[in-house]
Amino acid sequence: MKIEKEKIDKDYRIGLRLSKVILNPTLKRYKRINRINSRLINKPLKKFISKQIFIKDKDFNKKIRVRIYMRKNHNHNCPGIIYLHGGGFVLNYPENSHSEIKHILNSIDCVVVAPDYCRSIDNPYPEALNDCYQTLLWMKENSDKYGFRNDQIFAMGKSAGGNLTISLSLLSRDLNQVSIAYQFPISPMLDDRMNTDSMKNHDGPIWNEAQNKFAWDLYLKGLKEIPIYAAPSRCNDFSNLPPTSSYIGDLDPFFDETKIFFDNLDKFNVKNTFKVYKGVYHGFVNVNPMAPKSIEAKNFIKRELEKARDNYFKAQN
Repeated sequence: MKIEKEKIDKDYRIGLRLSKVILNPTLKRYKRINRINSRLINKPLKKFISKQIFIKDKDFNKKIRVRIYMRKNHNHNCPGIIYLHGGGFVLNYPENSHSEIKHILNSIDCVVVAPDYCRSIDNPYPEALNDCYQTLLWMKENSDKYGFRNDQIFAMGKSAGGNLTISLSLLSRDLNQVSIAYQFPISPMLDDRMNTDSMKNHDGPIWNEAQNKFAWDLYLKGLKEIPIYAAPSRCNDFSNLPPTSSYIGDLDPFFDETKIFFDNLDKFNVKNTFKVYKGVYHGFVNVNPMAPKSIEAKNFIKRELEKARDNYFKAQN
């Protein structure tokens, strides 16, 4: 899908200029971006409690860095949210998502747990998902210590983090070791086959077909068969997934694969709410946070999180 300037909402055309700086993915460029972003590690989130811990991963014989965030007047009877940052599996750290985490904490009282999952530039699938799953197991065992409900563990993430959100829900459903009560994958990156109309020839701002192919090639390196936990669009059974909310722009390269995912949730009678914003592309909220559609999307997150807090519970095994 070719993205012409006229198709884009006027509030977001600044992204066309930004994309000229960000596009043309190369390993050298992405390594440089990660070096710059690494300066954010352990940066505090102003007006909130934030801390850094390391949890043990016996399977991979390593420690996973995890950031924990909560309100200063934190109520110990609230949801725990595992938040998974975006970046095509290859870029970024939890600290790059401070604006999103701040909005979550302002929306509902909760504890946000954000793992610094392994980037594919260092190790491909399944290490990132394993980091997220080990963090999820840690949340189950440490809910009392950090003051969130054991029966209200939510999963949330954007882009590649949206993929990991859904992959985590599929994995936790199938392994039956820990339960996710609700999920919110924002503009998720779901299909490595890249054969949808919204993805083919996509040349829009922030994220496009070329970047997506580069990211998938890194993430799936060495795999002969692609599991559903790497690319959830390959899944045929969406039963027993948690209630799900999401939004996406109709110019997003992930638009079709996300719509297909929600159509499948409907077929399997999974509760869901799906919102589409016209004239906007991937990451539009970050490009112009104060534009009307960005404010509407943030208000949608707030309403959905409030609804999940009041209605969705799932006891642990």
